[in-house]
Amino acid sequence: MTDYGMDKSNQKANTASNETRDSYDKMKSATESSFKTAGVEGQKVVDEVKKTGSKAVSDLQGEAKKAGVKYDEMGAAFTKNMEGVETMITENPIAAVLVAIGVGFLAGMLIRR
Repeated sequence: MTDYGMDKSNQKANTASNETRDSYDKMKSATESSFKTAGVEGQKVVDEVKKTGSKAVSDLQGEAKKAGVKYDEMGAAFTKNMEGVETMITENPIAAVLVAIGVGFLAGMLIRR
């Protein structure tokens, strides 16, 4: 091959190499930009999920406190009602035993059927 032919081949190779490098740089830049955009959007989603999750936890804690208060109220009411039953049993033990026997007898009859 002549020097002129070699020069032309080298020029074409250099041009192709430069074009390839330019294309690579453009693709790299576009990819980095896409990753940055995805990162920003992903962070927005993560922040929204955190916000929603925090609200849900807060709501559940509030409901748990309400349930705890209701449980305590029911326990106090039960204790108050049981005091009357305890008093009645201590004042009339024979009647209490007879009522218990009667309830047991009726429960036994119902279970057998």
